Amino acid sequence: MCPPLWQLLRDQYGKHAWRLAVLFAGQDVILTQRDVMALTGLAESPARRLLKKWKSSFLVNEEKVGRSKHYLFGFYAALNPNGRMYEGHLGDKTKLHAATVRDAKERATAARRGTPAGAVAWKAANPRTRQAFLDALPQDADPVWRKLVEEGDELAMHAHLVAQEAEARSVPSTPAVLVEEAAVVQPAREVDPKDLAVMKARLGITVPG
Repeated sequence: MCPPLWQLLRDQYGKHAWRLAVLFAGQDVILTQRDVMALTGLAESPARRLLKKWKSSFLVNEEKVGRSKHYLFGFYAALNPNGRMYEGHLGDKTKLHAATVRDAKERATAARRGTPAGAVAWKAANPRTRQAFLDALPQDADPVWRKLVEEGDELAMHAHLVAQEAEARSVPSTPAVLVEEAAVVQPAREVDPKDLAVMKARLGITVPG
C-alpha cells in the first residue's frame, strides 16, 4: 500500500507520474520528451499531452537547452517536507501534516493554560464553569472583563489578562526595591523644628524643653 503522499501523487498526476517518482526515488530529475516516452511506453502525442498537463499543475518545469526541451520533474520539491512545494501543495493534504499541525496547536494550548492568566481564561471560558465564574464576580468588576467572560472567548480573555499583568508589573522579591524607588520619586526632606514640635504636640508626645 502506498504512503498517503505517494497515493495523492498518483491520484492527482496519474499513474505515469507515480511510476516516475518511484523510479527516481522521489528526487528531482531532468528528462526529455524522448526519455518520458521510453520510461512510460507512451507514443509521442500522448507523452506531449501528459507533459503539458504536468506543466500546468506545476509538477514539471520546461527548460530550453539549445534547440531541445528539457523537463524538470519536481518530485523532491513536492514530496519531501524540505522541498519548496511541499507546504501548500501536497503536504497540507496528508494525514501526517494534519496531525503535526494539530499536535503543535495542542502543545501551544497546554503551554498557555499552564500560566496563571491562561488557567483563569480557560476556567472562565469553560461552559461548565463560566456561569459560576460570572456569579462570583463582584458588582464593581471591570466591565471589559465581565463582557469577555460573557462572550466566552478564551484567547481574548487571555490576551486581556496578559496585558493587565504587563501594566501592573511583577511584585518585587524584597522591600528594598520599593524603598529605593520611593527615595527617588519622593526624596526625603528636612522637617522644620517648629512643624515637628506641633506634630508631636498633636500626638501627645512631650517635647523636651
